[in-house]
Amino acid sequence: MKDALYNVFDALMSDVRNGIYHPDMVTDNGVPAEFAAVKLSMYDNHIEYNSISRLIIDYYRQKEIATRIHQKSVDIRRIVTTHLERAYKKLDIQEKQIKDTEKKDKYRIYGELLTTYAYSIPAGSMKHLITTIILQLRFRLITLSHQLRMPTNILQDITSLKEPMKPESVLFKRLLKK
Repeated sequence: MKDALYNVFDALMSDVRNGIYHPDMVTDNGVPAEFAAVKLSMYDNHIEYNSISRLIIDYYRQKEIATRIHQKSVDIRRIVTTHLERAYKKLDIQEKQIKDTEKKDKYRIYGELLTTYAYSIPAGSMKHLITTIILQLRFRLITLSHQLRMPTNILQDITSLKEPMKPESVLFKRLLKK
């Protein structure tokens, strides 16, 4: 083993003493990894050159191109990741807003009814029947507190809204009898 190593080193030194050079560049997946003025025969991916000047020019040119491409791809990945994160955050916010506004029409109608009938409700009454005409006749029983002023009653009722009563419901018929 020592003899083989000595023989290779001796051959290399004799080439250098005699001015015999074999410019060589080693590549790793097409990207320049190393270069030398002597033949690098121990590597599989090596390219031989006639001139050391040409080797150095090609090595640094190809290395710069590979580095620039790598840097651009890192920048693009970072930009895409940032934009994706922003888009996901916006999507979450919009989905939350859509979920919050699903019942907006229902609450808008209830609010309009309550404010429309607010001053026609007798003072001190505990319940009041409101008639609405929206596609079909529906009734809404509003529970009122005699301790609260009308706008407060309205706000309290808006927050605790239930489905309006249909004319054919049993509860509606009972209320009409009273």
